[in-house]
Amino acid sequence: MSPSLKAAIEEYERNMASGHSFYMDATTLMDIEEHYEREGMDYEAEHLMRFAEKLHPANPEVLTVKAYRLKARGKWTEALKLVKSIPQEQQGRDVQLFYADWEAATGFPDKATLRVERLLTPDSPDENSDLYINLVEILLDYGYYGRALVALSHLPEKHPYVARALELKAECFYQLQEYAKAQAPLEKLLDLEPYNANAWISLADLQQKLQNYRGCIESCEYALAIDPKNSLAVSFMAFSLFSSGRTAEGFALCEKYKPMFPDDYTLPMYEGEQYLSANQYDRATAPLERALRLCSVESPDRERLVTDLTIALACTHQEDRAREVILSLSHHGRNPVELLLQCASVSLECKRCRQAYDTLRLALNFDQFDDEARQKVVELLCKFDAYEGGLPFWKALENRPAPLELLSDLHPYFALAMYNYREREAFIDHLQHAYFADEKLTVKLFAPIYGSTNINDLAKAVERDLDNW
Repeated sequence: MSPSLKAAIEEYERNMASGHSFYMDATTLMDIEEHYEREGMDYEAEHLMRFAEKLHPANPEVLTVKAYRLKARGKWTEALKLVKSIPQEQQGRDVQLFYADWEAATGFPDKATLRVERLLTPDSPDENSDLYINLVEILLDYGYYGRALVALSHLPEKHPYVARALELKAECFYQLQEYAKAQAPLEKLLDLEPYNANAWISLADLQQKLQNYRGCIESCEYALAIDPKNSLAVSFMAFSLFSSGRTAEGFALCEKYKPMFPDDYTLPMYEGEQYLSANQYDRATAPLERALRLCSVESPDRERLVTDLTIALACTHQEDRAREVILSLSHHGRNPVELLLQCASVSLECKRCRQAYDTLRLALNFDQFDDEARQKVVELLCKFDAYEGGLPFWKALENRPAPLELLSDLHPYFALAMYNYREREAFIDHLQHAYFADEKLTVKLFAPIYGSTNINDLAKAVERDLDNW
């Protein structure tokens, strides 16, 4: 932050706190608003805009910033109407950039690029560099990462916005998942700004994705030295400590920082997952419950946490809760049958057949339980040799109508199940069909029982076995 901006912020906040009337020019107010937005101070930015609109109701800069704020809230129509109400500024830089934003949002990045390039002037290289930076930011906002890299390539080797350009270049490669390429611009940025905590965090993120855990830990240490309350640095560092086998240090870090970041879900999530990986399910449950409570419904980690907690609950004989927890993902559009199959699989891995069948019976009642689901269920049950208490469920599956081609795929599995239940007639019927439906699969399923991989030898062994039933 420049000394002049810092002084302006202090003056503005001092005057606002005093309650006295005061004047401040529009450009300065918009600089302060930009700072508030960058720092995530939404309430302060909104309060400032109300003050600015009262003080400068017709100022083009204020109106343009207001339009951008409307756009950010999805109110494009209102924003466009506002911008078009500034006739004297239609060809001005800020208004043209707004129209470029609109074009990129509409799926015309080429039009947005051309509009910005029309603003370039041969005798203003610094201003031209600033325009390219603005264009790159617009293109990045709408996912045009390749085009953004092309725009960055037009910048001269030396210009006033080198640090921002390096930051944006790293962001382009990051979004393209070219993490190794993203490191070089970040390292150059840190050469210019070694006390830039956000750059250290970005580098740590890259190093983590490249599984360079030692480098990630070192970058996090630098970030924390600059900003001791940086929760992202702690989160990345905890993950890297656990991932590199430094488990005791990881737990110690979590214990140290949990009181400082009581609303951060990542630390208890990593703790719980460590206990899960060590099969300490009782110890995993509490931190995972805490993490799930703190994790927002919109977070991409929500599904990961629900799955983790489902495993912990199912493995600690809490299948009823496990089923309820995993079904909460239906809120995100997940197929409830798929979710219940996942829960049943966990129970089977914990050798709890009866609980798995309870879950599968629940899945059977959903409309989404289709032919594909039935195929997955029989494969799952045969894979785990899970038959205890399951005959009524298998009979229910058997009685569901199905196309002939699906029945052909199912016969080998039903034959194996009926063998294990000693259901003679059903076993013979399914096995006969299985021979013709899928000889290879049938041999594979029954070879461990009869010790033969030849279909004729297998058939003879089955006949001898049936005599003893």
